[in-house]
Amino acid sequence: MKPQVLAVRVIADAEPQLCAQLQLGAEQHALGLVTCTSDDALYAALDEGTKAAPVDVVYARSFYAGSNYPSGPLSGEVLGIYAGRDPDEVRAALDACLDYLAREAWFYAADERGASPSSRT
Repeated sequence: MKPQVLAVRVIADAEPQLCAQLQLGAEQHALGLVTCTSDDALYAALDEGTKAAPVDVVYARSFYAGSNYPSGPLSGEVLGIYAGRDPDEVRAALDACLDYLAREAWFYAADERGASPSSRT
C-alpha cells in the first residue's frame, strides 16, 4: 500500500508572522511543505529528509478522518513542514523525503490467510 504524495510546496522566504507561529529560529525562513495519504509513511520519510539536509521538521500532524476522508483534494491524511536557512536546503530535504516515500515507505497488507491484495483471485 504505497502512499500518494498530494502536494509539495517550497516557500523561499516565509512571512515573519508564519515563522513566529511555527516558532522558527531566526535563521529559519525557508519552508518545505508536503501532504500525503499515509501519516506513518510520511513521518518516516520526513526523518529521512533531515538526514539529507540541515533542516528541521517543524510541523507534522495527522488528520484523523483518514485518507479516505480528506478535507480537500490536496490535504491528505498528514501535513509535514521542514524549515531551513535557504530554499536549496529545503528542496534537498523534500527530494530525499519524496524518494523515500517512492522507494521504501509503504506497507504490505495481508488477509487472514496471509495473502496480499495483489495475490488474491
